[in-house]
Amino acid sequence: MILHIFRNDKKFVNTIISNFEKQNYKRKNIFYIETKEKKLDYIKNIKNIFLIKPNELVKNNFIKKLNNFSLIVLHYFTKHKAIMLSKADIKVPVVWCVWGGDLYQSHPKLNEQLFLSKTNKLRNKQSKNTKEWIKYILTKFGIIKNKYHFQQKAIDKITHIAPIIENEFNIIKRYYNAPHLKYINFIYGEMQDGLNVNPKNVIKNKNIMIGNSATFTSNHIEIIDILGKINIENRKIIVPLSYGDKKYANYIANYGNKKLRNNFEPLLKFIEKKEYNKLMSSFGYLIMNHKRQQGMYIVYVGLQIGYKIFFNKNNPTYSFLKSLGYEIFTIDEIIEKKEKAFFPLSVKQIEKNRAILKKNKGKSVVDALYKKLLNLSEKKI
Repeated sequence: MILHIFRNDKKFVNTIISNFEKQNYKRKNIFYIETKEKKLDYIKNIKNIFLIKPNELVKNNFIKKLNNFSLIVLHYFTKHKAIMLSKADIKVPVVWCVWGGDLYQSHPKLNEQLFLSKTNKLRNKQSKNTKEWIKYILTKFGIIKNKYHFQQKAIDKITHIAPIIENEFNIIKRYYNAPHLKYINFIYGEMQDGLNVNPKNVIKNKNIMIGNSATFTSNHIEIIDILGKINIENRKIIVPLSYGDKKYANYIANYGNKKLRNNFEPLLKFIEKKEYNKLMSSFGYLIMNHKRQQGMYIVYVGLQIGYKIFFNKNNPTYSFLKSLGYEIFTIDEIIEKKEKAFFPLSVKQIEKNRAILKKNKGKSVVDALYKKLLNLSEKKI
């Protein structure tokens, strides 16, 4: 049997579990959802799913079961999963499927690098006297241990890393001092259906999307300031803020309205998938001012549709995608060229990006990667 442990009942987890089950692998998949909730809202109609509270993961009766499995896959490396591993005598392969927050916002040295100046000031101001701030202070002075402390204690039990982008593997080996780790290429989902818009229509789209969520790591303030200094004509600047920190979302909504006026449209409510896909097909540009890998679903959708995408040059996603040959750009180009930077990709560039995407994220490719991951259950350590 193969053990999967997910963090929380996320909308996309249902699709991931279905993808594993579709492989019809010879070993049975068992799925645990680490949650404090008593029922699932998003995961439907799939067998072999169990709810487990975080504190139950670290109990001896669960830990003793781990060697009954031939492979353990951790989808997001939480504190309690780390404690579980550190207490266990593991004799099977263990894979850490990195999502992003479990790396960048767990390791203190990485976390310090994520925020630009104005965003960091707002973060410190909004965080004061909150539970997270108090927790940060207690952690800083060693009164309580942070997630990274437990991850570091457990890292020797992990055999393989499956990051979202390949260069995160070296980041983990370096920052966790873990040369024993092995890399495995894995992708959760393939290209999306129904998003192959005619390139000739895409290049007519003038609207710009910023970021993917209401998170400080998006560094919205700095990119809004940049756009506020150039002539963006009648373009709409759309900012998804329905997911994340509500207090931060409201601040960015007000800040954007003040700086960009009628051009600015914050998305503060969730929208249905059909409406969402229609909205995504109306953009010509995407700006990702993160200094970490984040929002890859939107990035890949943008590449498939034909957006001209601008990244913070310090984002490892930029160097990763550039190494694969994608036609992508940095925010420095907007600073240098101002409104002239918003010249669309050519049809040839759009088709090139789509071809690279199909080569790396086509259905047959992704299915093969799922099987490769599951095949680790045949290996001994």
